[in-house]
Amino acid sequence: MVSIEEFTEFVKKKYNSIPTSRNERMIRHSHKLLTIGLDPHTTLDSFLNEIAMTICRHLGFMVGSIALIDPKDGKFRYVATVGLRKEAEEALKKMEYSLEVANDLQKYPRIILSKTVLYYPGELHPFMPGEEIMFRRPSEIGKERQSLDSMREDDWIGCRFFNREGKLLGWIDGDNTPDGKLPERESIFWLEFLADLVGIVLVERFHY
Repeated sequence: MVSIEEFTEFVKKKYNSIPTSRNERMIRHSHKLLTIGLDPHTTLDSFLNEIAMTICRHLGFMVGSIALIDPKDGKFRYVATVGLRKEAEEALKKMEYSLEVANDLQKYPRIILSKTVLYYPGELHPFMPGEEIMFRRPSEIGKERQSLDSMREDDWIGCRFFNREGKLLGWIDGDNTPDGKLPERESIFWLEFLADLVGIVLVERFHY
């Protein structure tokens, strides 16, 4: 027999509010991100920087970046990034992409995992001449993949976000992993969730 005192102690320990896994931590952190994003005192830049930091701190990527459409000219530009060298970050933020270029399978070949998730493998050379400087370790570009579960320096994963009408608003990227392996499956689901979260905040708070 179990006493109510024993049962009370057991369930309080089993269901305490302290996260014990990465998924639990991400659920808690996602609530924080949504609160930050919808706070009228939060700037768009600070919110996007929080997202970029989350990609690195919680999802196992060494680089997190976010590109956003500029309503004035319709071009996409990187507005937040974490994990790059200073010169690489500066080069990345100077880049601009039209919708046609962003969708061009010849210029940026990719593996389409879903409507929103795209894998850019280094073997397909998914970057234009001169863009090599934007990578974390340019000297490693072009090195062969060592195994099916390895991630090359010139690989990256992008997740797109849209408004209610289906218009592309931008994308978030996750590049490189500390152990050189492909990110875990759940990391991609969380990356996709963060992209959706950015889209929601852009629409609801910043009226994109």
